[in-house]
Amino acid sequence: LGIRVDYIVRTDFDGLIGIVDTLGGVDIPVHCRLSDHWPYANEEGEYPILTLEPGVHHLDGETALWYARSRLTTSVFSRERRQQQVLQAIWHKVRDAGMLTQIPALWEQVRDMVETDMDFATVLDLARVAFLLQDQNIRFYNIGPDEVTPWTTPQGGCVFLPRWEAIEPVVAEAMAPIPEARLNRTFMPVEVWNGTRNADWGLLAADRLLRAGFPAVVGEAERRDYGETQLVVFSEYAKGTGVEYLQQMFRVPEERVVYDPGGSAAYGFRLILGADYQTCYHAY
Repeated sequence: LGIRVDYIVRTDFDGLIGIVDTLGGVDIPVHCRLSDHWPYANEEGEYPILTLEPGVHHLDGETALWYARSRLTTSVFSRERRQQQVLQAIWHKVRDAGMLTQIPALWEQVRDMVETDMDFATVLDLARVAFLLQDQNIRFYNIGPDEVTPWTTPQGGCVFLPRWEAIEPVVAEAMAPIPEARLNRTFMPVEVWNGTRNADWGLLAADRLLRAGFPAVVGEAERRDYGETQLVVFSEYAKGTGVEYLQQMFRVPEERVVYDPGGSAAYGFRLILGADYQTCYHAY
């Protein structure tokens, strides 16, 4: 792919478990229901089924590893996205707990769990950068089914062959410098109201917005019986605000978009989730 690798960090299954447990567990926004065998047998020698419903779940090391490895009811592409989520959750835990001053102590605890060619000075420099990053400024890229071709090996193994002509644009966008137009573009903050009785749906929508580049805050809905998702735009005009993107992302038709100029000085939008909201938005 022609990508220069400056440093590497590698761990194994036990290392991931140890890192997550050292941090006291991580919080994962689970958008899609996940069900798979637990990898450890119970007293009867059976492997029970573990299921996570949509919501924010606090996972210990073993459960985080299960979440990152599972693909019984999903796909390898879904698994890769969940692995990104676990890494993001580890970063969140260290950043949000204000652990910058604890990095030397944390490094001593986890250094035997990872293999890396970075010295501690480099680790500390990158840690400082990590504490300055904001979620809405991070982009995630994946190789999906459109970038590969299924193939069965002569030995019967099911693998994917890369479609380089499809992969190249994905890699080019991920590695290219940020265009000046994007550097100067700032989406207006979104206040999310969970207008349903489903716990954590507001947090799931906020996570989705942050991944798309929108600053998001979960507010308190005035009621919990909204049947349909609505979008309130605190502006007279739609052009240049990102409203079309929000409509597409949350499947809000024009008749459920309300314009309320001056309705909020703190936010550009209010997203009101209704019972029709689909938390699982990935196609694969």
